Amino acid sequence: LNVSEPFVEASIGRDGFRSLSASIGPNFATEQMIGARQVNSEHDVDTIESNYLATIFLFDILIDNPDRVNPAVANAGKPNLMIHKDQCVVIDHEIAFAYTDLISFLQNPSPWVLRAEDHEVVTKHLLYLRQMKDQIDFEELVDNLIVFNDDFWDAVNLHLPSFHDGDTVSTIENHTRQLVDHRFELGKSINEMLYT
Repeated sequence: LNVSEPFVEASIGRDGFRSLSASIGPNFATEQMIGARQVNSEHDVDTIESNYLATIFLFDILIDNPDRVNPAVANAGKPNLMIHKDQCVVIDHEIAFAYTDLISFLQNPSPWVLRAEDHEVVTKHLLYLRQMKDQIDFEELVDNLIVFNDDFWDAVNLHLPSFHDGDTVSTIENHTRQLVDHRFELGKSINEMLYT
């Protein structure tokens, strides 16, 4: 979404003006998708290709997103996954990067090695049962993480609104770079958690 100066000027005196005035230029936004339906169980994605779902599962581990849960497993859980025209659409990353809210001594010093706490979150994930069934080799799939390279982080920093917390973004970048550097160990850890 591109926030223009005329749009900001038209918003003077309205709620949100301060945030808008600091957000001139490109911003993150969600497109309304008419006809999209919420995924409410792992069976709603039976027709979706296995590697695509495994990529979503891996992405949620990468961003430490505990909020794409199977409502049948986690009471009051939200799947935060939609289907639109036979494609999955991920939504609602409000508590992604959960590690940024942890006190330092609670953070995993080797985030590519999944711990017991991670296992509890993973088993509640909407796509957990599907991953166990599909037997995708995450040691191969993790090679896709190389897209989070210098060019990616340069683009993030270029498009980051000026009011955004740079320290949090640096924490996310450092954490992600560690996972990318240790991606094959991460893949092995995911495989062990799912298949042993």
